[in-house]
Amino acid sequence: MSKTIKDNMLSSEIMKALENYADDISDIVEKDANEIGKKATEELKQISPKRSKKRIL
Repeated sequence: MSKTIKDNMLSSEIMKALENYADDISDIVEKDANEIGKKATEELKQISPKRSKKRIL
């Protein structure tokens, strides 16, 4: 017995799968971007010049 799928059902299932994929990728990119941003901030703080207590006018 073969199963058949109507065109609109197939396109609906493909759209659901693509939306889930897009959501997953978006979450991964957001997580990675935050992690990279934190690492970059830490590195920049380490190499940035430090303020001295003396003010130069």
